[in-house]
Amino acid sequence: QAMQAGTFFYHCHKNTTLHFHMGMSGLLIVDPPDGPGKLCTNGPSYDVEGILVFQDVDPYWRSLTHEAGMCGEDVGLNVFRPEYFMINGIPHPDTLVSPKCVIRAKPTDTILIRMLSGCYCVQYIYFPFDVLIVEHDGRPLYPGPSNHGYYQPYTVPAGAPVEMETAQRRAVLVQGVPEGEYIITNEFRELVRPDHVLGVAQTKLIVSNATMNDQIVVQRAEYDRRKEKWRFRGTCAIPGPGNYVDIHIGPDLNAPLLGTAVVDLNGEWRFQRRAPGLPPDPTHTASFRSTMGATLLSVPVRIK
Repeated sequence: QAMQAGTFFYHCHKNTTLHFHMGMSGLLIVDPPDGPGKLCTNGPSYDVEGILVFQDVDPYWRSLTHEAGMCGEDVGLNVFRPEYFMINGIPHPDTLVSPKCVIRAKPTDTILIRMLSGCYCVQYIYFPFDVLIVEHDGRPLYPGPSNHGYYQPYTVPAGAPVEMETAQRRAVLVQGVPEGEYIITNEFRELVRPDHVLGVAQTKLIVSNATMNDQIVVQRAEYDRRKEKWRFRGTCAIPGPGNYVDIHIGPDLNAPLLGTAVVDLNGEWRFQRRAPGLPPDPTHTASFRSTMGATLLSVPVRIK
């Protein structure tokens, strides 16, 4: 049972060095009894929550089998040369447009951004606006079970780095940002030579009062029983990049998620997938939600 609210981290504890790098890890958020929407019981409230998990990828490490090095053999895990740099599993530069990375808010919103260093590089994260550090490694900097008033939130000014190392977490609070698009940059630096930048990954905070008026039209919704395969096709009023359509198998958005379709520059999207474990539900319907705010529920599915 969790003893306090905070941003935590879980990972595989077998062959950890390799399995952690391969992605067997994730963020675990514990909200207070009066949350989500509040950092901790005695902490600040927020309107928008963003999550940034930073990852680096060495292609050689990803070529190893899951048991590599477990019997004492030297498989080269003492040499780490990352070539790909990601946020939330999305490689840079797609991080600048992916809805899994981009944070959206209104000028009046208070924004909480939770960050995890899920990599072996040192992280230098740069914000183009002041941020208030409100949590370190699952410990809110407000009175609580792990803080009896000894620590206080502190400000990191615009352009100064927020630093993290492997498995560390930080949460920052952002307020009073005017309308605009702001680039958040993470530099991946060598542990033993932190002045050496190996790569970067960037994403955006988009602050806008504009109302998004997207609309989803489904032109094809089909399930092939023999092949256990789904096929969907449709359009969105707001084209990509940056617009995606989640597809749920059932009459509403609480139904199981089948997958996500990418909306192209013409506003068109297509999706097909073989899913033996996800047949049609008794209503023979599917429901859809776009990144830009459109929903479409209980669309009949043709069963072949």
